[in-house]
Amino acid sequence: MSLTLTPRNRSIGSFQMGSWSWGYLLEMAGPVIPGFVTSRGRWYLLEGDPRWKDLDYPAVLGDSGRHFYIRADEAKHLARVARNWADIQTHLDESHRAKVFGQDEYARPFPEKVRDDWAVLFHDFSDWAERSRGFSK
Repeated sequence: MSLTLTPRNRSIGSFQMGSWSWGYLLEMAGPVIPGFVTSRGRWYLLEGDPRWKDLDYPAVLGDSGRHFYIRADEAKHLARVARNWADIQTHLDESHRAKVFGQDEYARPFPEKVRDDWAVLFHDFSDWAERSRGFSK
């Protein structure tokens, strides 16, 4: 499933990102969005941010089908995380790739090389997000 991210700064155009890569970025970024917490692939919502209309499922996730606005400061934070992660990924060799799908976390190499195409995607996203002045998904 693909997301279309629409910037507040319309002159830079929208950005396409897959829902898996979007979820991965949100998990890496940590608690950037108030009331949205991830831990080991589980998503938690806490009350307090008026953007949460339904506490049963986070609208920020790619597969929610719901509109969600990312503020400018949150976009910049996501851009920094994406750029740092992409820089690390581009310097890892194949010895950092997990050998077996579903391998226990303690047995995986650290840092783990994830997907070669995501490093380019995350670099492009970071450039776009820094200029977006905030965006909606």
